[in-house]
Amino acid sequence: MVSEGQAISVVSFKDYDGNYIAPKSANGQMRVIAQDYLLALAEGDIPNHTAWSKIGYNPSVTTSQDDCISATGSYTFPTVGTTMQISSGNAQDAYPSGEGARTINLYYLDSNYAEGSEVLQLSGTTPVNTAGTDIFRVNNMRVASTGTLYSTAGAVSLKAGAVTHGYIRAGFNRQRQLIYTVPANKTLFVSSWSIGAGDMTVGKTMICTTRATYDNKSGAMLTAGKHFMPYTEIALSNMPFLRNFEEPTRLPEKTDLKVSCYTTSGGGVCSSRLNGWIEYN
Repeated sequence: MVSEGQAISVVSFKDYDGNYIAPKSANGQMRVIAQDYLLALAEGDIPNHTAWSKIGYNPSVTTSQDDCISATGSYTFPTVGTTMQISSGNAQDAYPSGEGARTINLYYLDSNYAEGSEVLQLSGTTPVNTAGTDIFRVNNMRVASTGTLYSTAGAVSLKAGAVTHGYIRAGFNRQRQLIYTVPANKTLFVSSWSIGAGDMTVGKTMICTTRATYDNKSGAMLTAGKHFMPYTEIALSNMPFLRNFEEPTRLPEKTDLKVSCYTTSGGGVCSSRLNGWIEYN
């Protein structure tokens, strides 16, 4: 009970179990947001939160469970951190004077799930080793500099041996594979999913599923890169769809996430995007 004129020095609230908890604060002030939460995230108004999105595209989905990746087929996650090699299918993707892509920004996680990045200089069809020797997860690749084409001249692949872990299609500037791993000391919240399916036989469907190596029922981490629990699923027939999640999907650090699709007709195109935010633990 506060008397008239008495200053309030401490404010606390009770949770559903009757335990007292302190309100969250930012820069010593009680955190109050008077606008849409996701808009505040995008504007950088919430400390230790970063807006997040991921896109994917598969031009040839089959009756097998494929992943939403531009290289098509099923994605293979690395089992160990390693040096990788990058190359293009066209000699014009070359540093310093190629007409296509010249340098690539690579964003990855090492075997401790710590974030790393480097700038890779392309040499056409000749593979170039990464400087990083402990690349365990490939979260993004983007063209950093180009010649007069302002995009890749050929398909750019990042590989470990014969296995492709990163891929940018010819004529594009960004990797479109809906594959992501949550970095150490961070938590991912997925708030919406947009998905589209096309080029399918009339009357047939494409089944698309978000999947992660985390069981939210038991709170257990599953085998990295191998054991995926389905979360959200939708059946489409030559149409787009947007789903905003009433309760965002929470995925803890070191979780592998992907979108997978298969068709009942044996052919189709899938384009997908996940949105949300990252919180720093």
